[in-house]
Amino acid sequence: MPEFRLPGPTDRTWIAGHTGSGKSHAALWLLSHQDYDRRPWIVLDFKGENLIGGVPRIGRLRLTDRPPRRPGVYRLRYNPGDEPELEDFLWQVWRRGNIGIVVDEGHALPGDGGIRSDVVKALASQGRSKRIPMIVVSQRPAWISKFVTSQSDYIWTFKLSHRDDYKAIGELIPGDIMAMVESLPDRHFIAHDVAKRATFHLLELPGRDSIYDRFDRRLPPSFWIDLPKAQRKWNTI
Repeated sequence: MPEFRLPGPTDRTWIAGHTGSGKSHAALWLLSHQDYDRRPWIVLDFKGENLIGGVPRIGRLRLTDRPPRRPGVYRLRYNPGDEPELEDFLWQVWRRGNIGIVVDEGHALPGDGGIRSDVVKALASQGRSKRIPMIVVSQRPAWISKFVTSQSDYIWTFKLSHRDDYKAIGELIPGDIMAMVESLPDRHFIAHDVAKRATFHLLELPGRDSIYDRFDRRLPPSFWIDLPKAQRKWNTI
């Protein structure tokens, strides 16, 4: 039986689940295990997720900023109508490389969930060679570009609300996914490792405070001093 493993430094992870299922919590937990102590990770935050805002000393970016070079976790808020600016920012990330990306709401990617976006397709299909790992969270898998979903190395699935969404997941994971997921307790989920063709049942993840503590302990010692003043922020929720 293959052993469960976390995504590596170039992997793409897709996390799906209905509102309140625990998918954003899982994305934050996964991000807390990534290498933001050695390179920047940027969270594209469409809905102003409180979980993301609570990360200690998180950096704040604007769409007009250049992608950061310093290690750490950064939050980029954007709104409907910001697609041109967001696409330009993501092209800069693609050209720079070696930056992690978290997408808090996949259907809000440029081009209707990336379906009509060249930069989303480029990140999904070429991100591994350019060392741009991605964590994409979505409550409606059926609305996400297949360039994103089909290129995923890991697929994590919480309970979903629509049969079409289970169908989109089922195209990539063998077995009766709907039956497997619906039988799980709340906040448990299925984690599929594409390369190993192995599917795991994961229990409820550690709480928010435990996740924040991991961020706090792993940020570079100089991060708070070196972060530009305009980007400094300490959140307590």
